[in-house]
Amino acid sequence: MARLRIGIKPGVGSTVKIMANNTDDPWTTPNTDWEKFRFNGEDTEYCYFNDIVLWNPTVTTYYPAGSTSTNYVMKCEGGYVFMHYARALVHYGYIPIVQHRYFKQPGNEAWYYTVTSVANGNISAMARLKPISTPEFNGGDAAQLVSCYSMNTDYWPCSFITKYPANVDYSSLAGVRTAGHRGVVIDKDEQMVRVAKPGFDARTATPDQCIIHEGQRPISLLLYGQTTVAGATTVTVPVGNVPANAIILINGIDSAGKLASVSTPRASFLVPSVAFTARIVGTNLELKNLNGGSTGNVTVLWYILNEDASGVSTGAGKIIETLPDEIRIMRPGAGTTPKPGDVLLSSKGRYMPLVAHGVLNAASFVGNNNVRSCDVTIPVLDNPPTILSVIQKIGNSSTVNDGDLFIDARYYSAFFGNMMPLTNWWVYDKPTSKITFSAVPNNDNSWRLRYYVLASPN
Repeated sequence: MARLRIGIKPGVGSTVKIMANNTDDPWTTPNTDWEKFRFNGEDTEYCYFNDIVLWNPTVTTYYPAGSTSTNYVMKCEGGYVFMHYARALVHYGYIPIVQHRYFKQPGNEAWYYTVTSVANGNISAMARLKPISTPEFNGGDAAQLVSCYSMNTDYWPCSFITKYPANVDYSSLAGVRTAGHRGVVIDKDEQMVRVAKPGFDARTATPDQCIIHEGQRPISLLLYGQTTVAGATTVTVPVGNVPANAIILINGIDSAGKLASVSTPRASFLVPSVAFTARIVGTNLELKNLNGGSTGNVTVLWYILNEDASGVSTGAGKIIETLPDEIRIMRPGAGTTPKPGDVLLSSKGRYMPLVAHGVLNAASFVGNNNVRSCDVTIPVLDNPPTILSVIQKIGNSSTVNDGDLFIDARYYSAFFGNMMPLTNWWVYDKPTSKITFSAVPNNDNSWRLRYYVLASPN
């Protein structure tokens, strides 16, 4: 079992830490040894979801629950997922980075797919574009971001709405521990479970001023790994006891053995496409390569999240629960049979810290009108990171509006029109701790790219 400590660290105050290795001391291990901590409540930034939304692509659905065609923030209609730009700004205070994947229902079998019928296309992209003639963007409705065309209605689009902004710069709530502030509060009577960021008192802090809050929990990995699967082959990986409907995310490894974004050009991979399904079967992860038997092997990096998109339970369950192989801190008001969404903190969880973030202006990218790239060096990591990025247009052009956003955006071929401006992707090179961000400027020199890098704890 991982080592969990709740207590008062000298010179810091009350905090919570979970170590991956029992031999590592929670108080003396440097905070910058990111991957040694499964959770560090001292001064670490984490990644959070505003929500996870599964969409039935065969019906029109509005979000949040209870909204209509006149006031929705997001909707699924005609197989596409839309985010209304102006309403999202009011609802969140910014436009969040939204990642999209597909899951079969019931069971959350994951479908990872770079489109085989569209050269270099990416159906998981999300973008807001100036009005264009292609119907794929709702006839060019520039009021909305559009994403996630459901090419296979057996697999439902899923929106992972993060708390990282796409349209404004991210700023950490960096403070100083203050005498008298309560860093940790666990109070069942007051329905509070909080670990405050430095400079805030947990009892009065808002969710954004907390690392853990009864209304907010960081993203948790249960397991991750890298597996190579031959074409038209299924491989099972033992994963032990994980939730049957746990969400699985997949990233491709390119032909050079480097981790690459879902929007990376297909020509970078060993086969014309990366097509996989992944699901939990008993105590195994089943990975199925959907490419033909005559194609080469494909290597994928997989993550199993402590998430199943089923929401939360209600009842009078425990706040702190000690199991034979796990200690859990629960959301107040959770039931006696909690769901993953009820678990605020678990000794089994691997909580991904934010280790790097920044903004790159167009002038930082070097290359030609077809592709320009910029290298960013990040902290040395033993384990594969999770990387989020988005390009934002600055000023108007003939094809793009001021403020338009491109998340995991790669569009090409007659199906979408010509190569769209500001198509972008990234590739991570572990030996050099370098991320190469690339974009297709297409005669556009006024834009910026924001990125966020999350480590994967041991």
